[in-house]
Formats: sequence, structure tokens, C-alpha cells
Amino acid sequence: DSGSGQPSIVDLTGIGAGGEPGQAVILSASSGNTSVVSSVAVEYTPGATTARLRIATVPGASGTAVVSVTAKDDGGTDNLGWDMRLRTFTVTAGVLPPVIVSGPTHRFVEVGQASTLTVSATGFGLGYKWFKNGVEVVGATSSSLTIPSMTASDAATYRVQVSNSNPEG
Repeated sequence: DSGSGQPSIVDLTGIGAGGEPGQAVILSASSGNTSVVSSVAVEYTPGATTARLRIATVPGASGTAVVSVTAKDDGGTDNLGWDMRLRTFTVTAGVLPPVIVSGPTHRFVEVGQASTLTVSATGFGLGYKWFKNGVEVVGATSSSLTIPSMTASDAATYRVQVSNSNPEG
């Protein structure tokens, strides 16, 4: 859920007993990580070709869980004897910390030349702060920091902090 306390809804389609008349379909669902997804429930009317899956996450949880949905009919011989189908998908709850894919590299730049430092990261709602010798560079809040013309005072150790709204990020 998006932090609202309300469960998320997933519409399930294409439900059927495989073409054999008179068979009933039973749907079930489970969470592979109840510390993230506390409950899953299927709302299904027998004979329908659609259903709804309600997914509730643990308040304040952050992480992933594999949710499994099983459709089982009561046997038969159609579909080469298959009487069960299992589908899984991953649910992501909360905000995961950003992952830095590549960062600025050590380099030498001559006085008067331009230099651009770049970081590549994945995540949601990313924010960037650049630092020069441990002091925040005012206004440097993008994934790259450009120094248009290097001077002797620009020779320094630069680092970048990548964050999002996750306090653990």
C-alpha cells in the first residue's frame, strides 16, 4: 500500500476451469514474507472469469515479498491433466534505499579545463548533494557536478550523497 493504511487491489483476469463443464475453480493466495506483506485475500465469485486480490502491507515496512496466487480446479483430463496454475509476482513495500550503480572516478584535470563528475543511481525520488573536502557544494543537487574551468583551489576530494525519503537510505 502507499502508506494510506488501505490494502492495494490487483485485478485478476482469465480465470477458468480449462473448458471442462461443471468444474469449480478455487483461488488462493499467500505471502512469502509476512514481515512485509501481512495478508493477501482473494475475492472471487464462482464461475466468474475475474477476481480481486487484496494485498495489505505491514505499516512502516520496507522491502519485498513474493505473492503466490493459485487457481485450482477439481480435476479432469483437459489441458493434459493440469488442474492447477500458480503465478507469482514481487510486491515492493515502502521506499527502498537508493543503489549507486556507478560513481565518480579519481581523475587529474589541468588548470583551465572543464571537469564533470557523475553518479548513476537507481531508486525513487532521488536527491543528490555534492561535497568538496567534506563541505557541501551550495546548489549542487543533481546527478552531476560540473566545474567549467578548473583552478588550483578546485583540486580537492569530491563526494556525493544520494538519498530518498527512506530514513535508512
